[in-house]
Amino acid sequence: SRGFSVVQGMVLGCVLFPLGEGLVIPMMVEFRNRFPNHPLPCLTLTWAPLEATLALTIFGFLRGFADAEGAATMSVTACIADCILRLAATLLVGGMVGALAGFGLSHISALRFRGKQVFTGSPVEAFLIVLGLGLAAFGSARQLPSLVAPGRRLFNEDLLVIMIGSAFSQTASAEVFHGVEKFLASIWVMGSIMLFGMLGSRTKISVFASTGSFLPVMLVGLACRFLGLCIVTFTSSSRRFPRRAILEVLFCFLCTLPRATVQGALGTEPTREEFFSRDGYAGVVARDFIGEGATLYIAFFSIFGSLLLEFFGPPLLKATDSICKKKSKQVSRNAPRVMTTASQLSGSIRNSSSEGRADAIHVDEELASPAGDSCVVDTSTGSDDDFEDDDDYWGSIVVHSAASVIHRRESV
Repeated sequence: SRGFSVVQGMVLGCVLFPLGEGLVIPMMVEFRNRFPNHPLPCLTLTWAPLEATLALTIFGFLRGFADAEGAATMSVTACIADCILRLAATLLVGGMVGALAGFGLSHISALRFRGKQVFTGSPVEAFLIVLGLGLAAFGSARQLPSLVAPGRRLFNEDLLVIMIGSAFSQTASAEVFHGVEKFLASIWVMGSIMLFGMLGSRTKISVFASTGSFLPVMLVGLACRFLGLCIVTFTSSSRRFPRRAILEVLFCFLCTLPRATVQGALGTEPTREEFFSRDGYAGVVARDFIGEGATLYIAFFSIFGSLLLEFFGPPLLKATDSICKKKSKQVSRNAPRVMTTASQLSGSIRNSSSEGRADAIHVDEELASPAGDSCVVDTSTGSDDDFEDDDDYWGSIVVHSAASVIHRRESV
C-alpha cells in the first residue's frame, strides 16, 4: 500500500526478520544448563548465529542494488558481479585472517625473543588479539573501495568480522577457543548493558506514533514465521508425536521473538548511506519507514519477546523433556521381551524376501511374554526404498502387544 519497490521491501524485510542472537544465546546457555539432555537449546544455539549471519549477508548483497548516495550507476549484471566479488573477497580474506589467528594463538606461547617468552598464552591475551583483529578488519572494510565499482566497498564489514570469528573457532586449539569463549561470556553482561544502553539512547519517543502503521507488518511477519516453523517441524520426524511437535513449534517461535542486535546494527544503515537516493521523496519515505520499523521492533520485541521466552520457555522444555523420558521408560520396561522375541525371529526375517518383509510377521503365543500376550512385529511401516538399506530396515522394529504399542529402534 506504500508503493515500495522490490528492493525497498527486501531491505525492510532483511532488517526486521532476524532474531536477536545477543538476547537469545545467553538464555539458551542457561536453558542448556537446566536441561542438559534436551536438544532444543543446542539447536537454537546453532540456529541463532546462522540466522543473524544470513541477514547480514543478504543485506550486503542488497546494498549493491539500493542506489546509495555516491555509488556509480551500474547495470543489473554489473551489480550482481560486484556483489559476488564482494562476497567472495569477504569470505576469503576473513577465513584466511581467522585461520591464521587461530593457528598463531594456539602456538603463541612458544614464541621467544632472546630466550624469553614473549606472550603468556592466557585466554585474556587471546581474546584481546582476536578483538583487535575484528576491530581492525571492521574499520579497514569501511575504507577499502571496490575494484570494479566506484563508490562501493570491497568487503562486507559485518560479514568479514563474523568470518574471522568462525575461522578462528575452527583452527584454534580447544584450550585457546574455550578460554576465549569463557572470557567473552564473563564480560558479556557489561557489554550487553553498553550495547542496549546505546540502542536506547537513540530511540525517540515520537517513533511510537507509527505503531499503528507497523502493526500489520509485525502480525504478518510473525504469522509467516509461525507457519514456516510448523511446516519444517511437521515435515520432519517430529510429526510422529503431534503433541511434542506442537510444543517444539511454540518454543522455537518464542526464540524468534527477542530482536534487537541486528535491527540496531542495520536499521540506521539506509539513512546513514542514503539508500534509494535516485527514488526522490519515495526513497526518503522508505528510509524513514525502515529506520522507524527497526526502532519499534527493538522497543517491543527486546522487552516482551525476552519476557515471553523467559517465562514460557522452561515450561515448554520441561513438557517436551517429560514426553521423551516417558517414552524412554516405556521402551526400557518392555525391552527384555522385545529383544527375546526379536532374537528368535532374526533368522527367519533375514531370509525373507522384500515382499515378505513388508508383511506383518505373526509370532506364536509361545514366543510371547509369559502372560500369553500375543506379539506382532510389524515391518510394514517402511517403504520399498527403505528395505534397500539394511541398517535402516533392521533398525526399525514396531512391536504390537496387548498391553501397549512400542516404538523401538534396535539392531536384531
